[in-house]
Amino acid sequence: QSGSPIFLQDTDGDDRYDRREVLLSGFDDHDTHHAISSFCADPSGAIVMSEGIFLHSHVETAFGPQ
Repeated sequence: QSGSPIFLQDTDGDDRYDRREVLLSGFDDHDTHHAISSFCADPSGAIVMSEGIFLHSHVETAFGPQ
């Protein structure tokens, strides 16, 4: 899925990822001029982001829609 943040993990130390996990999905990508940006985590661990004015994302985690 393009535009989804992923976690790549090297579990055997060969400098190549062995595990790939999509962290979040459901980002709208129809307006490339006002893209999603500025991901950061707050002290509670919540992920905060900026989204362009014409985008309407429905983000989903591994635990379901949020």
